[in-house]
Amino acid sequence: MEIIHWGALFFALEQKYNANTIERRLLMGKFLNKTYVKSIDSIINKTIDNLHNPYYKFNDKAPTTVTYYNINVEASNLDEGTGTAYSYTSLDSSLRFNKIKDFILYGIDRVQTQIEAGDFGAESETIEGEAILLPNTIKPFPQDYFSINHLGKNILFKISNVSLDTMPNGVNTYRLNYRLSTVSRDTDIDNLVVKNFTMITNNLGTNLASVIEDNDYAYCARLEKITDFLKSIYRSLFYSDKTQTFVFSYDDKNFYDPYCIEFIIRHELMKSSELPYLHIEHQLWPGTLFPIEYTKTFFYSLETKPRLEKLCNPSYEATLITDQTSLLSKFAEAYYAVHFYKMGNRYPVYTFDDNTVSIIKDKEFYKADSPEYFKNILIMYFNNMDFDEKTLEVYEDFDFTNTPANEMYYYIPAAIYIFERTITDKMKKLAD
Repeated sequence: MEIIHWGALFFALEQKYNANTIERRLLMGKFLNKTYVKSIDSIINKTIDNLHNPYYKFNDKAPTTVTYYNINVEASNLDEGTGTAYSYTSLDSSLRFNKIKDFILYGIDRVQTQIEAGDFGAESETIEGEAILLPNTIKPFPQDYFSINHLGKNILFKISNVSLDTMPNGVNTYRLNYRLSTVSRDTDIDNLVVKNFTMITNNLGTNLASVIEDNDYAYCARLEKITDFLKSIYRSLFYSDKTQTFVFSYDDKNFYDPYCIEFIIRHELMKSSELPYLHIEHQLWPGTLFPIEYTKTFFYSLETKPRLEKLCNPSYEATLITDQTSLLSKFAEAYYAVHFYKMGNRYPVYTFDDNTVSIIKDKEFYKADSPEYFKNILIMYFNNMDFDEKTLEVYEDFDFTNTPANEMYYYIPAAIYIFERTITDKMKKLAD
């Protein structure tokens, strides 16, 4: 019997979830991973949806990673009429810049080969060219700068002209004319930087911010590191090569929860560029009512964030798996499947505890010395609160030895989802 991926049915029932699928899949693949800078061509050259890909026009041009210095309008002294700097002859002290690392420009010729290192820095005949700035990144200005690392030295180029260009799909982009800067290398442009940013190439072409300030970048990187740590723990503790799925042992019995598995599948919670690829699918036919039952789970509440009084946390029971089409029935040891309803020989299962759900509704918290302190992340999430430092530290050094297996089986995927959704939401907010 062919295994059914019930996530496909959920997508049909929940169109709201569909709108975020692309962004989530991008983020689950380590959106901060710097290896994507070097592989951006492979992303752009995909044949799927080429005609609608805003970067398809540039796939005959090589991307170049630069450090870009974008004029900070608020901090600079600009002409009120033109919006440009008063001086165009030197690196004027009236200018202030936003420094953007790992910035992508298209169409830059291989100017490095034209540059020779002399006694007084970079020497060359006049080097000029045209570059293309990708849509929905930044607004460029004449007298912006960018630098390219050449033989261990940063060579500075100046933007001399900016023109607007419209692509066939109506998306606006910019053409930049640049030339080798005549500014003395004794003048350090970094001294005029007021804000530092980083480009996230994996967010290009989405509604997520592709250029974010370094403080936000560091925060998201910290959350991402935590999720990789939790994924590693979860895989080690609960993935069974024998059953090819996530199971847990409690009270001398083995349990399989199709609702938790579906939650992991639909949000790709175990996907990580830091860990080997792992394919997850249902190992038991869940039944025709499964999509409806899922909407009554705490997992569904995590996805939809309903009013607090509407939080779902049903009582669970488990029944012995006897379905001969399931791999879980092929072993000497018995496996039990989690259900809402009573059928056959039943066994109680403890998942998300009622006390935590009650505390969420009351906006209370577990105390710092409580072994359940890690559950505070759910309270903060449902009440739209920022994570405190203590909570982040707990998850950075999660002590799984003092936590019952059944709780870790449910709470760790929930925490991973919350952290990754926080990253996604922050990227969307920064893009507004």
